[in-house]
Amino acid sequence: MSPSTVWRDTKRLAGSSSFHNITDLNSGTSSITDPQAISEFLASHFSSVSADLNYDDHFLTLKNEAEAHLIFFNSTDTTHDYNLPISSSELDTCIHKNLRNSSPDPHNIHASMIKNLHSNSLTYLLSLFNAILHQSYYPHPGN
Repeated sequence: MSPSTVWRDTKRLAGSSSFHNITDLNSGTSSITDPQAISEFLASHFSSVSADLNYDDHFLTLKNEAEAHLIFFNSTDTTHDYNLPISSSELDTCIHKNLRNSSPDPHNIHASMIKNLHSNSLTYLLSLFNAILHQSYYPHPGN
């Protein structure tokens, strides 16, 4: 393992990241420095870029047909995959193939901590996720 890899991983574990805040944004007509105004400008931009008027007619027809079908998240209806409990293999795939070793979440939980959980802890985590889905209770992100 190279020294740069070791230092990068050490910084990640310490909670240091290479993420930089946008402190000044040129909107074309003015400079925006307020973080809330920057967020709103970016949200507006991304919303307009992904608006229906930017899609070609064929794609828009397919999109409208797909969105016309309502999805009912009913945990007792197992005819649809999204109503089935999460399997241990799905959780394992999610953790080991999708979870990046990046800076910790707001609760200081590092990806490497989750990747190295004991099997009993993974079983508990899986039970917790399935209980949340079954009860349709989604904890507030700040809790």
